[in-house]
Amino acid sequence: MLIAALSERWPRDDVVEALGRLTLVCRGPKPVTALKEVGLVPAVTVPEPNTWRDVLSEFDRSVPVEGKRVAVQEYGARNEELLSGLRHRGAVVTTVPVYGWALPEDPAPLRAAIERIVANEVEVALFTIGA
Repeated sequence: MLIAALSERWPRDDVVEALGRLTLVCRGPKPVTALKEVGLVPAVTVPEPNTWRDVLSEFDRSVPVEGKRVAVQEYGARNEELLSGLRHRGAVVTTVPVYGWALPEDPAPLRAAIERIVANEVEVALFTIGA
């Protein structure tokens, strides 16, 4: 959904290339599959049970986020614990509220996050997906 939305503004290959320059982190098997379908591979996959706590533990273990810009693709409900945990670790967090079939009412944060990705200003992107 994210790539389809971005491809309305930028060429799809450019979008995929920009995402490929990031440290991609996937919370579970569904986002890993979605990335592989477009030719991308996550740098980090979060082990089961794939909770927000597991995401933060994996960041602590393998992807220090202090001082880095982190874009979190939201899957519907905002996860304040995850966002707070990332901020507590010194990340500059941008949420990307994309869910299934519709863009957010205010696409400005999504556009801003994508512009940062395309401009190579984001060092980590976290993708999650709902059940």
